[in-house]
Amino acid sequence: MDHATQLDDLNWQLQGDEVLSFRHPRRLDHGWGESAEGARLFVIHYGELEIEFDDERDFAFAQTLVRQRQFRAGDAAGWSSTSDSSWERVRGYLEALVREDVLCVGSEPARSSTPPSEGRHHERQHRAHPCTWSSLDATCEQLSLELTGESFGVEHIETLIAVNDLARPALDDAGRQVGENNVDPQLRVETATQWATCKYPGSRHAHACPMNLTALRKVNRDWSAVTATLLDLRARFVAATAPETTRLSVGQAHLFAMLALAWSGYMMVRRDAPVRNGELPSVASSIFMLADGIRMTTAHMFYAAERLAGADEIVDPIDFVKITDREQLFVTGQGVCAGPPGKIEEFVRLVLDGGVPEAPSQLEPLTGDVGRYLAYAAAATRVALVGRALVHETSRRRELLDHELATLDPLHPLVMGLRRALGSGAPLRGWSITPDRQHAFERALVALFDTAGRLQPSGPTDDPPALASLWQPSVAHEAASLEQRLGRECSAWDSLPARFRALAARLLAEHLAVCDRAASLFGRLQSDVNRVLGRTPFDVIVDDRLLRAFFRVHGRPPDLAAVFQAALGVTVRTAPARQ
Repeated sequence: MDHATQLDDLNWQLQGDEVLSFRHPRRLDHGWGESAEGARLFVIHYGELEIEFDDERDFAFAQTLVRQRQFRAGDAAGWSSTSDSSWERVRGYLEALVREDVLCVGSEPARSSTPPSEGRHHERQHRAHPCTWSSLDATCEQLSLELTGESFGVEHIETLIAVNDLARPALDDAGRQVGENNVDPQLRVETATQWATCKYPGSRHAHACPMNLTALRKVNRDWSAVTATLLDLRARFVAATAPETTRLSVGQAHLFAMLALAWSGYMMVRRDAPVRNGELPSVASSIFMLADGIRMTTAHMFYAAERLAGADEIVDPIDFVKITDREQLFVTGQGVCAGPPGKIEEFVRLVLDGGVPEAPSQLEPLTGDVGRYLAYAAAATRVALVGRALVHETSRRRELLDHELATLDPLHPLVMGLRRALGSGAPLRGWSITPDRQHAFERALVALFDTAGRLQPSGPTDDPPALASLWQPSVAHEAASLEQRLGRECSAWDSLPARFRALAARLLAEHLAVCDRAASLFGRLQSDVNRVLGRTPFDVIVDDRLLRAFFRVHGRPPDLAAVFQAALGVTVRTAPARQ
């Protein structure tokens, strides 16, 4: 019986004399972990799968298993360190791993999840013409209308589009989009690209998403200039924020990556000699791709990992790469990271520990006024951090609402409407809404926000925007008024349990308060950005219209005001209209 037939046969049982092997052994990783209750775990990582052993009787079995290349199934019954191990217990584990396609029966060779694609060129069929947020091309109004249904000028752009995404759709002087695989699908253009199935070990090995070899070759050509320029930027960043630093902390690495990503955007939106779309220096786009990897890993450590990192946490470069691999961050929806493992470790070490440049830096020649660029990057990064906080707060309340809806009658019309308006979202994890995680996130984001402020020429002002004001709004009166209004305007509202009505009204009231405060912060910080760039007029107002567009750009989570409007037909304003 072949492997596919075995998986289809519900009565199939593994026999003790059958030979097993890992289908893709290079995807395999393992280590010790800890459960939410503090219990010790042995964890096997295999591609996107995470297999936890929480029973001490199974630790020896699991540790022996990961060392095997090929083994007889019956032998596994003897791997336990206790006397109560049985063939039936072990067979259950092995059969589950076979059904998950981790283990294969017999001596089948590892098969690629995609056809071999070495040397294959692929034309991505998307937009016919490149688009950019550059101030020179004056397409902000058109692009914002296309993406959000609302038109905004360049003076609002850093609020609508985070500075780390600003240059992503633009073309560099090599004719390639700066963001390569990670460009918004609506903004991608046709680009001749050579793809290949990944042969590197770890989570990306033989993955269905291929590697972008064309982009890898470009980075390799620019390598000396890229590393020299990044070392120059790193030295300036350290001198301005923490001169005693030797190894960057997780928070410092995140901010440094944001500055590096802002470099390409700054060249396109600066007042003096802005770069046209298609003329962005290749070294800048190569830096963008590399820095984006640092940003994604550090962001995951702050916002999404099971154990959130603090801003001042120090991570060894090798451990940093392991975290990236284990958390599936080498894989995106469009492709996998094409960097060789040694090159990735070299780059991470350069970012975290610094080094000696082997070529002239391109920072000053391509930037001109480096001080203005750093001031822009710092101010725009603070705008992006407010956006990150707003998305997080909305996601948190979405999870709380969704969690509570799951306890109600699923056929109730309002329950169905609210769940439909919320969307499917990601599966909830038990640790995602705990108070400890919330406090850790808040502390990290405030630390990043304050450090970015030190990069601005005058340092933090006497009256700095208070990012912490977004959290824990006091809305008892507003929640009570909202609950009454929902009852008046939606006839079915009172048929829901009182406990749910009170919670939903409180979450919506908190959401509206957070949006109001975020709008105020956005307005003040966007004005700082405009002032640095010499845009006129530099003062801007962020109102309900811009916040609606912000939520459309970010896609997830849905704006809770829009959720209640869609499900209950009750209109509430996301942020007050501002005169």
